[in-house]
This record gives sequence, C-alpha cells and structure tokens, in this order.
Amino acid sequence: VGLGLAPFALGVIADIWNFQYGILFLGVVTALSCVLLRDIGEI
Repeated sequence: VGLGLAPFALGVIADIWNFQYGILFLGVVTALSCVLLRDIGEI
C-alpha cells in the first residue's frame, strides 16, 4: 500500500465503520503484501 493509499483507505473505512476495522483491514493487507513480496522476491 502506497503512502497515499493507506491514509485514504483508513479514512474511507473509518467513515463507513470505525477506525478499529480500518486498522484491522490495513494490517491484513500489509501482512498479505509481505507474504506476496517474499514469494515474488525469488523470481
């Protein structure tokens, strides 16, 4: 998630639900991107 997308995504999710869900969502996205980047790094 780029530097501009993370605050935007957190703000959108916070407007819809609350900040707890936004932080949880960004944590899941960060964890998944770390796993994907680890696998892509072997290419």
